[in-house]
Formats: sequence, C-alpha cells, structure tokens
Amino acid sequence: MNPQRPADPEYERLFNAISEAVFIQAQDGMFLDANRAATELFGYPREQLVGASPELLRDPRRTDSEATLRYVERAFEGERQTVEWWGRHQSGDLFPSLITLSPGHWGEHPVVIATFRRLGDRPSTSKEEQAELETDRLRGLGQLAAGVAHDFNNALTAILGYAEAMDRRLDDPEFLRRGLDIIQHAARDAAETVRRIQSFARGTSDERHSTVDLAGLLRGAVEMTRPKWHGEAGARSATYSVDVSGPDSALTSGNAGELREVFVNLIFNAVDAMPRGGPVSIGLRVDVDWVHVSVEDSGVGMDAELLTRIFDPFFTTKGDGGSGLGLSVSRGIIERHAGRLEVESSPGEGTRFEVSLPARGSLEEPLSPEPLEPRSARVLLVDDEALVRHAVTAMLERLGMRVVAVKDGIRALELLEDEPFDLVFTDLSMPTVSGAAVVAAVKERHPAVKVVLATGYADNEEALSAREEADAFLSKPFSLNELMAVLSDLLGS
Repeated sequence: MNPQRPADPEYERLFNAISEAVFIQAQDGMFLDANRAATELFGYPREQLVGASPELLRDPRRTDSEATLRYVERAFEGERQTVEWWGRHQSGDLFPSLITLSPGHWGEHPVVIATFRRLGDRPSTSKEEQAELETDRLRGLGQLAAGVAHDFNNALTAILGYAEAMDRRLDDPEFLRRGLDIIQHAARDAAETVRRIQSFARGTSDERHSTVDLAGLLRGAVEMTRPKWHGEAGARSATYSVDVSGPDSALTSGNAGELREVFVNLIFNAVDAMPRGGPVSIGLRVDVDWVHVSVEDSGVGMDAELLTRIFDPFFTTKGDGGSGLGLSVSRGIIERHAGRLEVESSPGEGTRFEVSLPARGSLEEPLSPEPLEPRSARVLLVDDEALVRHAVTAMLERLGMRVVAVKDGIRALELLEDEPFDLVFTDLSMPTVSGAAVVAAVKERHPAVKVVLATGYADNEEALSAREEADAFLSKPFSLNELMAVLSDLLGS
C-alpha cells in the first residue's frame, strides 16, 4: 500500500511553493504527490496526477517506458539520475524537459523525488504563451512563498529572543535600544514578506527594490541571528562567533528583506554545520561591477556528491530538523536580483558560500524629512482586536491625540451621536458592523468628521470601495511616521 500524503499545512505550503515541477514517486512507479508547478506544467489537476504513472505524461514516440522505469529503479538504489525526457501536456502539446531523479524518504517510506525543468525548444501557440505567462507568475509566487516559513520563524526568533533578553536587562539602556531596533527591523521584514506574497497573488509585482547597503544589512543579520547561535551554544556546550569584515559601506539594488533572509539562512546553516562550535566569518568586498559577500564556516564540510544536490528542493543534511528549502529559496532570491550564489566545500574543511550582487555607486535620493506632528484632536478608534487597539491607542497618544477606543462599529456609531470627535480611525474587517459600514455612516451623518481606514486586506472589493469614501487609508502594519504623515495631512499641524 502506498503511503498517504502528510496531513500537514506547512508541508502543503512549502511543497506548493517550490518553483519547479516536483513529483513524489513510490516504488511501484505511481505518483504519491505533485506540487502546484507540476499541475501547471502538465495541465492536469493534482487529484488526477496522484495515483497516476509517468505514462500519463510522456510522449510515447520519443521516450521509452522501460528505460524510464530503469532510471527510477537506479534512483531508488541511491544513484541520482538526470534524464532528458519528452513530456505531454493535457492539451496534447509536446515539450522537452530535463528530469532529476533523487532518492528520498516520505515519512518512513523510500521514494524518488522527480524534478522537471522544461527546456526552451518547444512548440508555441498563442494559448500556450498565455498559459506560460500565468505559470511564470505562479512560479514567482512559489519562489517567494517558499521563504514565508523561514521569514516568519526568523523574525519571531529575533523578536522573542530580544524581548526575553530585554526583560532581564532593564537596567542596560544601550542593550534596550539595540533590542528595540532589532525587534522593529524583524517586524518590518515580516510585514514586507506579507506584502510581497499579496502583490504576487493578485498578479502584480511590487517588490520595492531600492538601494541597499549590504554592510549595514549584514551587521543587522548577525544581530537578528544572535539569539539562535547563543541558544545553540548553551544547548551544545559550544562557543560560536559570527564576525563581519570589509568596508563600512557596499551598495547594491534590491529588496532588503529578501536579501537579509538569504544571509540569515546562510548564517544558520554555518552554525548547524559546526555542532562543536566555531567561528562564522562573513567577508565583504567590492570591485568595479560587483559586491561579494562570503559566509564561511569551519564545520563538517561536504563532498562532491552533496555539492551537486544542496540547491535541490527538499534535499537536506539536517534530517527532520530541516525542510531542504532554505538554499533553494536563497538561490531563487539571488537570481531574481541578477546575482550569483556559489559554494565551495571539502569534507572536514568547512564550507564557503559566496553571494555576488551588482554594485551600485551611490544612494538614489536623500531621505525625505519626517512629517510634522499633527495638532491634538479627539479620535474615535474602532478595532475588534484588543492588542491592535492598545498599540494604536499608544501611537495616537504619542502624537498628542485624545483617544476613545471601542471594539465594534455599533458602539462607535452610538458614540458619534452623543459626543464630538474630529477623526474616526477604523479597522475594515470587524463582526456585525464592518469598517466599510462605519465609513459610509460617518460620511453620511457627520461629513465634517475625518475618517481613516486601516486594514491588512488592502485589495479586496470591500476595501477598495471603502477607500474611495474614506479621507485616508493605512495598510497594516504601519509605522509611527506613516501615521503621523496621514494625521498631519488631515488635521494640520
């Protein structure tokens, strides 16, 4: 009997996030699972691929069924195979592909992981070109989505690690300032991850590339990972050090959150490669056209066979402790930044990764001046989430606002009938009476009162309609400066 697909939401998310078409194949040759990219490449729904054999997908005139099975058998015996293979789309269109067959395990069961890469010399029709554009968009979404678990786990490691450490060092102002800076940095990176996924999901690109100083970014990555490798040191009775050397500034163009994720992942991998402790050396150098970052450890190293596989999806040397997606995702990020990710290693002599990114000569533009603080006003805050109410109340009071906070739209509309307010600040998604209804009611009954709509659902139909009626809009999460700018425009200073 074939093993069943793991009932694990994180497995589903990560498996479907891989940008290449991947099939999990049992010893009888049947497919146990197929990811979203596989359904896009061959045109069949996942339900039809699971339980099918490669016969469904091959071109019988150009590929031999028995030869295919022999390659699969060799992969089950532990020999990684690379095969040129002609595939057949559900529509009947034929295309050449390159298949990598790698031995693996699915729970306790041996399987072969088949990764398909479509080659370029395929017949093309207008309909196929349109489908390919959609496939490319989904693959781009996959490359981003595969990093979501890593992004949030890393951000939470930094936030929780520093929050707990700060609670024990309340008498150290310098440490508290550094910890607050790291926590804000981690939270902004997590928010940027959400924005990237949302923008790709709706079919547009909003990656917010700008000039990035890799010297500062690397120092921040070291601080973000400090709770992890300090924790590892205690757990393993080992000593770790992570040091950055090189120029004080090295500029490139890109998305800071994505690039930071690459270096955080490389630092974590370096620590994991040294179970007895040791130094992680991060070197930064700049030449005319490129910025180079090396991350080097003195750990167990890898042989030539491992080096050919480390960028394969699902391949990991960490056993159950790794997803096998970190390096695959990292390489995708660097390639999207027009860069290179290379590796050198030898058994017992450590590993050296080098990231090369296009150099940029100077900062794009001077920073905009901070907005002036708005005049004091009476604000009615409406949000059904208690933590959000407390946080936004603190931000508004920091700006001199007099705040009345309520948890639902019904109570907000009652207060508006009885008390004077200068501004209503409302969430969108709330039970009973939505933020859109609050916006509409305020503009109809109290047209002199300004309304700010704040939500994390920026692009659904209800949000777009409510934004038209509201005086201003903020996308959650927002910073104190963003809030200050909106209130300054609406209330004056």
